[in-house]
Amino acid sequence: MIHLLWVLAHALNLALPWEYVTVCQWMTWLPSLFMTVSFFGIVKIANNLENPFGFDDDDIPVWDIAKDLDDEIALMMFYSALDEVGGENLYRGLASLDHIHA
Repeated sequence: MIHLLWVLAHALNLALPWEYVTVCQWMTWLPSLFMTVSFFGIVKIANNLENPFGFDDDDIPVWDIAKDLDDEIALMMFYSALDEVGGENLYRGLASLDHIHA
């Protein structure tokens, strides 16, 4: 898919400026520049999105997300176990022992 997009970008960058000459005349370079930067920017973005779960700097950090998800699931399991013996308020009451020392 990336190669097809690359060929399309080159074909349009070679063909479309000739169409702009009739409209823009000497200012043809401006829409041609904008079009070239846009097309090759799209090609670069498509190249980066081709493999989002790799080990490059701009890839999605799958291992960090998995670790955070594991921590959240462990916390939910801990709170569900507390619900069986008295709930979160019992835990918070036992965790803050300031009222005992005062």
